[in-house]
Amino acid sequence: MRHTDESYALMLLTLPMSASGSETPRPLDGEEAGRVAAQLSLAGNRGLDSLMGLDVPGVMRALDTGEDAAYRICLLLDRDMRLGRLIEECEGEDIQIVTPLDAAYPALIRRRLGQYVSPVLFARGSLSLAQGDSIGILGVSGVKTDERAAGGVRALCLNAAANGFGLVTCEEPGVCRLALKSALEHGGRLICPLAGGLHGFGAQHARALEEGSMLLLSRVHPRHEALPADERERTGLMLALSRAAFIVTTDGKRGEIELAKKAGCGYVYVYADAAYPQNQSLLGRDFVPVDELGYFDVATNAALWTQPEVQQLSFL
Repeated sequence: MRHTDESYALMLLTLPMSASGSETPRPLDGEEAGRVAAQLSLAGNRGLDSLMGLDVPGVMRALDTGEDAAYRICLLLDRDMRLGRLIEECEGEDIQIVTPLDAAYPALIRRRLGQYVSPVLFARGSLSLAQGDSIGILGVSGVKTDERAAGGVRALCLNAAANGFGLVTCEEPGVCRLALKSALEHGGRLICPLAGGLHGFGAQHARALEEGSMLLLSRVHPRHEALPADERERTGLMLALSRAAFIVTTDGKRGEIELAKKAGCGYVYVYADAAYPQNQSLLGRDFVPVDELGYFDVATNAALWTQPEVQQLSFL
């Protein structure tokens, strides 16, 4: 993938260059990158690439910031050799790096989070899958999925595909892995954000990737091992990619309400079954209860989900 100078600068400022996830200096997060871009715009409508080649005093003047912050930015922008190696390694593993400044970037994430706040992503598979409308199915491991819930998830996956929706789910054991398997078995359009890196994960799904029916996405270095904090980031990404999301299981500790608001996903449904008491904590707080997943009327709700985002956000 070809990148502009500005998207290249964004990668230098925000991408993790090591698998450990602990780097000095720490890359900018989305909100920090957004503030830098806003300051440059206010100072004369300049892009991030205008910072490249500046020394510390030059960055201080350009951003009206202190010496420590400017020094951090200079060190990050000086990682061009490391970024070049990372790009080469990714190309050797059929992994793309896509920034919110690139045309191939998932448009729904960019609209909801903002152009510079949206994360740079590592991707394997067809990025065009993320341009269509999808629903999310979320769950947690460690919660037993009974047959009623499992049957409802399988039926919901089929119903979504029949109405032109792709599926956003993840690799976590339980409900999500059940939904992933169902989508693969029926050839549905599947987007799978990961908590860890992409290295090695696509091996068992090579056929779906080759056929163009599966897209893997990650915010972290391709060789990074998933940490608990990464699971929260993954959930936020899943919600940002979903026109509507269904939480089938939760442990009440994942911050779904906060993440849904941050991701701009205005239609979130919770499986309201007495067999899953932890789900009750999400009911009556902007999320809609669903008693029967298998009989959910996707066709009727589709028009609601795909309204302009300015209307959708009003639901939260």
